[in-house]
Amino acid sequence: MRSRLAIPALAFVAMTGVLTATATAQTAPPTVDGTQAAVDGAQAQVESLRAQVEAATTELIAGTTALEESQARLAATQAQAAQTRTAAEQARLQAVEERNRLADVVRRSYLQPAPSDLQLVLVAPPGTLSETTLASAELGYVRSNQGDVLRSADNARLQADRLKTVAAQLESEATVQAAQVDAQVAALTARAEQIKVQLTAASAQLEAAQAARTKAQQEEDARVAAAAAASAASSSAFRSFAATCDGAPGAASAYANGFLPASALCPIGVGGHALRADAAAAFKLMNAAYGNQLCVTDSYRSYAGQVDVFARKPGLAAVPGTSNHGWGVAVDFCGGIESFGTPAHEWMNANARQFGWIHPAWAEPGGAKPEPWHWEYVGS
Repeated sequence: MRSRLAIPALAFVAMTGVLTATATAQTAPPTVDGTQAAVDGAQAQVESLRAQVEAATTELIAGTTALEESQARLAATQAQAAQTRTAAEQARLQAVEERNRLADVVRRSYLQPAPSDLQLVLVAPPGTLSETTLASAELGYVRSNQGDVLRSADNARLQADRLKTVAAQLESEATVQAAQVDAQVAALTARAEQIKVQLTAASAQLEAAQAARTKAQQEEDARVAAAAAASAASSSAFRSFAATCDGAPGAASAYANGFLPASALCPIGVGGHALRADAAAAFKLMNAAYGNQLCVTDSYRSYAGQVDVFARKPGLAAVPGTSNHGWGVAVDFCGGIESFGTPAHEWMNANARQFGWIHPAWAEPGGAKPEPWHWEYVGS
């Protein structure tokens, strides 16, 4: 059966023209026009990939919203079933209590008929007249109202049976809803994986186009090396893609979330982690101020990496294509920062903002998804 979350696979028809242009650029003699064609082709490939990521993100957001709504309905049904089951048990216990009370009256009446008031005075042991009188009065009351007691017991039993039936129906409904939620999770994660494969293939095509563009640019630069002005003009489009790692955003904004190439990222000096150029520069300054190297578990995260996280935590992890990790401006910390209230976390609260880093409101203790370890670069 076709999943209700699935939509027709993302089209890659636009890629054909780009790859054709790339092949032409590779085989044509080095000319200014040929280099420009390669640059234009790579730029078209970038825009095509960006559009595909946006379409996939819209689809996954819709699927995640539907999943969260189903999970909320399931939780409400389960809570209602539990409450109804508790009420049924209380009604059952009331019915048992009423019937036990009536049975006790019958037993006591058989063993000892109720005495008159005079008999009570004559036979009651010294000091027990009050208790005996009360017991007799209770026995007499239940006898005289045994019809009401019986009806009350029957009503309680009927109420218990009705509530048990309702509870069973709710539990059955919850079972069906749970199966639906499981199916939604499976469909959503499968679709995310499918999109990852498609976009990864598109990204590989983009890298090929960019490699061809770079080769064409290098050939053109060599041909016009004697004419520096002409060379600068012909290479300006290419240089707009390059990250300088000097603190400027560089090429990152030209790409899609999760598909930033290595040339658009800069190392932060901790492990193999990298960020967008300006975020990396600000991180290094903050790291120096910290005085003891900051501990990092995650920085830039590719689209494929976000899909893997999303598949493990659907409804909790960010939808692929929306995470700030995919823009190279988010870091997950360790070394104490990952816990609220620690000295390391308090240092970040007090100092991170002056370096352009913040702890987003949704990640705060009272936020939608408390994550003490997650910090984002927003600039000064």
